[in-house]
Amino acid sequence: KKKKKKKKKKKYDGPWKTSPQSAAHAKGVVLMDEKSNTGVWITHSIPRFPVIRARGSKLEYPKSGLKYAQTFMCTTFDLDKSGPKLFDHLINMKPLVYDRMVTSSLEKRFPKLHDLDLWIKMTRGSNRGTNDAELNQVIMTKGGQILRLFSKPRSVEKDLYSFIDEAIGADLSVETWRNGAGGKVSSKCPKNDYHINNVDSLKYSTDQTWGYQQDHSKWAISYEEDIATVCIGDSNRVESQFKRGGGAVCIRNPTTWALFNNTVAGIEGCPVSAKKGAGQSMNLDPTVKTRVEQYMKAVTEANQ
Repeated sequence: KKKKKKKKKKKYDGPWKTSPQSAAHAKGVVLMDEKSNTGVWITHSIPRFPVIRARGSKLEYPKSGLKYAQTFMCTTFDLDKSGPKLFDHLINMKPLVYDRMVTSSLEKRFPKLHDLDLWIKMTRGSNRGTNDAELNQVIMTKGGQILRLFSKPRSVEKDLYSFIDEAIGADLSVETWRNGAGGKVSSKCPKNDYHINNVDSLKYSTDQTWGYQQDHSKWAISYEEDIATVCIGDSNRVESQFKRGGGAVCIRNPTTWALFNNTVAGIEGCPVSAKKGAGQSMNLDPTVKTRVEQYMKAVTEANQ
């Protein structure tokens, strides 16, 4: 029988119990089809998924993803238009690429794929890089949806979500895995800057409610409906992950925002002394204001 031609793919993070701390805390798959010039990017929160091809040919939902709630986001993109920016996003966070199958013609078209593959070996070393910085980019899906990609390398030792809230200009509610020994990070409540509140409990329309201890997903939403931004991320809000690379993909879409917003049953509040007064306006730092203006300008231009 004639075998069907497979899409070329790369998988990152690891199918093992732990990945090297020098690698990004990230999970996903990138598929590329040269004939249609189309790519598919899946970012998710499932541990040890997908399996290494040598360990089995079945692609099925793993047992590791059954116990806790998880997130998947699948994006279809134009290889030539959005591929290079996506590869920059991944290279900047430096994930552990544990399985790959890429044609030589694709490697010639996109030399950055080689830079990404270097981290198969280098992530086990101590090299952090000297020119690493946060990266904030705009891409468009094949369907015309604007996405903003945020990434940080391990050399930028800060909370990924602090980078995002400043860039989009909004307070955030954030759901991440805060169990274990990573060092829990409380809700961030500065008086003159954006707040980040941890989600403590969630619910569905079936009235089923659960706490963050049963939720392994990683996402953030804006407080404000008029901003209506949802981010699907890689990083947890724990101290140990400030020293690891990670990223998030953000979508500005009222329908998607409402779906996530309606699942929030409770949040970890701010100390009384840190709460903003009703109707109080924030005196933002000029650099924060500039980032917000740049974000809004980029989204407007991408929609034109």
